[in-house]
This record gives sequence, structure tokens and C-alpha cells, in this order.
Amino acid sequence: MRRTNRAIALALSASLAALPLAGCGTPAKQEDQAPKQTIANQTTAEQEAAQKGEAPAPASESKETTAGGWTATEEGTGSLSEDERTMFNEAAQTSSYSLEPVQLIATQVVSGKNFAFLCHMTSPTTGASAWGVAVVYQDLEGNVRMSQVIPIDVSNIKTEQTSVAQDVTGGWEIEVPAQASALPSDDAQAIATALEEYKDVALTPIALLGTQVVAGANYKVLCVGHSASDESTYNLYVAQIYRDPEGAAQVSEVATLDLLRYVSS
Repeated sequence: MRRTNRAIALALSASLAALPLAGCGTPAKQEDQAPKQTIANQTTAEQEAAQKGEAPAPASESKETTAGGWTATEEGTGSLSEDERTMFNEAAQTSSYSLEPVQLIATQVVSGKNFAFLCHMTSPTTGASAWGVAVVYQDLEGNVRMSQVIPIDVSNIKTEQTSVAQDVTGGWEIEVPAQASALPSDDAQAIATALEEYKDVALTPIALLGTQVVAGANYKVLCVGHSASDESTYNLYVAQIYRDPEGAAQVSEVATLDLLRYVSS
């Protein structure tokens, strides 16, 4: 499986955040079916403005962090196969967002197949960027289309309060990376060490989703993993890691990503 390679901090402007933002506090020691036709081409703010006949709010010229001080961290494009990238780019032509695929994270066999990609999404009206999950549907004849794009609010990621691997409902199968991810060089060792020392779930990082400056720093890392007792069942996890001012890091929280909140409308 593929990995992300670069890290540059990007701000989520209020116009792109599709969900209410919630602060993250201080550091802590369907049944199978063909996809729906709707495409999330506007943010909540843009849709509400359109309904009121108003123009969307202009993008801020300065970088801002989300509520709670979280800043979305843009990673590299990973190592997608040529076929996956071609399929994604063809489907992305129907989206009003500018989309950059990073990692294939899950698949679902329907009448055809669904592919869930972690991606960067940029609003064409504001230029604001965020992480998102884009679902590409490929029919039995090989035709593809973008069935939905859902932003990820880094300060309010939808998770299930469990750190135990279990089957994903709805027939989605998690894509397991073939090799460890290349994390941002400044934080790679601290994050890798913290994940290795966490024993409840064996975690492999996929992407650094965001950072929060505290007395030290907090990181939110999307990972794939399995429980120590069951290496056959994988799931997606969000690990929050605290790095103290001296550079020592430890996992403060792990929760299962609620994938169906991002692949089902």
C-alpha cells in the first residue's frame, strides 16, 4: 500500500469546514448497494449562502487554525498505482473541488466497486484546503464517477469510542499498506516511537491529519491497524499523540474511525 511523503501546514477556513468545530483540549498524559448520485460539491457554508441568495464569504488572506487550535497538515501524494490515480483523476472531473488523491483506504464490492480515497480537497471559491474522503464508483463496464466527497473536520473527526479492531459494516474492506508510511521528517521519529509503544492495537500510520500547539504539541494521525490478538481483522484508527517540550511522545487516545460517516450520505 502507499504512503504520504510531505508535510506542510494548511489552514481550514470557516467556509470549507462542513461540520461544527469542537476544541480538543489540552495534552493528555448498509447493506451493499450502488452509490447514490449526489456529489458533495459545496460546503455547508456555501450551500446555506446559496439558499439565502448570498455570496459565499471571501477566503481569509491569512492562515488560520480551526477551533481548539488544530491546523490541518497537508501530506504528500503517497504511492498510488498508475491505474488508481488515473481512475481517481477521471472521476474527479465531475467535482467542483480541486482534489488530490493521497491513499486508497477502503473498497466495497457492490454492482461494480466503490473505492474510498483519502484526499486533499481545495474549494474553488475560497482556495481553502482540507482533508477529505472521496468515493469513486466503478461500474461493471469499467466506467467511473465520483459519488461523493466528504470533508474531514480535523478538530471533530467522526470516530467510534473503541480501540478494538472489528469488521467494518456495509461490506467495506480496509486496504492494508504494504510498507510503513513516511511521516514528516521533523515529527517522524516521535510519532513512530509512540505508535510502536502502544500495545492495545498494532498501528501503522497513513497520514498526519493535523497538529495542535500546546505545552508541546498534539498530533492526530490516521492509522490502519489490528488488535494484538487478531491480525486478520484490520480497521482505520485515529491516534492522538502528545509530544512534550523535550521531544518525548506518547499515545494519549486511540479511537476507531467511523468510516461509514464518510462513505455514506
